[in-house]
Amino acid sequence: MRVGVYSRYSSNLQSAASIDDQVRVCREHAKLHGWNIVETYSDAAMSGASILRPGLQAALAAARRGDFDVLLAEALDRISRDQEDVAGIYKRLNFAGVTLFTLSEGEIGPLHVGLKGTMNALFLKDLADKTRRGMRGKLEKGNAVAGRSYGYRVIAVGKREIDEAEASVVRRIFEAYGKGLSPRTIAKALNSEKIPGPGGRLWGPSTIIGNRYRGIGILNNELYVGVIVWNRQRFIKDPDTRKRLARLNPPENWIRVAVPGLRVIDDAHRIFVLAILPVVDRLGKLRVVLGCVGGLLDRRLARRVDREVVFEVLVFDPLFLREQRARHEQDARYRHE
Repeated sequence: MRVGVYSRYSSNLQSAASIDDQVRVCREHAKLHGWNIVETYSDAAMSGASILRPGLQAALAAARRGDFDVLLAEALDRISRDQEDVAGIYKRLNFAGVTLFTLSEGEIGPLHVGLKGTMNALFLKDLADKTRRGMRGKLEKGNAVAGRSYGYRVIAVGKREIDEAEASVVRRIFEAYGKGLSPRTIAKALNSEKIPGPGGRLWGPSTIIGNRYRGIGILNNELYVGVIVWNRQRFIKDPDTRKRLARLNPPENWIRVAVPGLRVIDDAHRIFVLAILPVVDRLGKLRVVLGCVGGLLDRRLARRVDREVVFEVLVFDPLFLREQRARHEQDARYRHE
């Protein structure tokens, strides 16, 4: 009986020796039953929630070629923890005439696929809930539970302190934006002075203005006023592409914790930016509306509208635009009559 052995462990927090341990017990089982191991396949520090693992894909490819008769693993959760993936792997192996066998469950059949697949999926959900609970506990103590933001340095696990060199750049960005400079102009100035941006990369407009709904970008980061915002968004996996996609959580589910020791700017700058950013968004929408309606303003003039006249465009509220659009359509009807 030709046997292929598959082993896996989940994260960098686990020992790499786990692979060797799994292979060892599989070899012992194969020797006991007189099976011949022809190849071993492994994935180190890779989640069982994804099927896109090089070791597993190599094992499936070998099964299709007929390289072995049995795929042996320590347990079914080493193969996958995703219900859909477990069923898909079982179906592919069955089509290739390969038996799936684990030390914990024995020969895998449809009943194992249904029951164990469900149990493994519930384990993943339970693990995610426990992880979030642990992160919430760390957050309540003022510890960081996300990556390092620009303007801070890591001094210990979960501990941050202000990096004055970077913090001065943050203050400069807020002051420049408050004076009417656009994110593109600010980024160009910083790059010309060879000031490295987040991660050592060049500055760009999106690095500065980001997305105010997702809280990304220098101007939207509430940590600069001494507030950690957590649970703003969640990630779900696209079942087709297997990519993780961000989805915003309702604002009432966001968790805010004050950390005065990490304040970089004063409230006045932040309040001014909060007042400006929604208007900048409306400016972008205004240009689209003006271009679609036609007759309100020349398109070239619409494109020249900038932040420096941001308060003047407040008159372009939705009611005003609807009235102007209706008037334009009425004029068009008169012209055709």
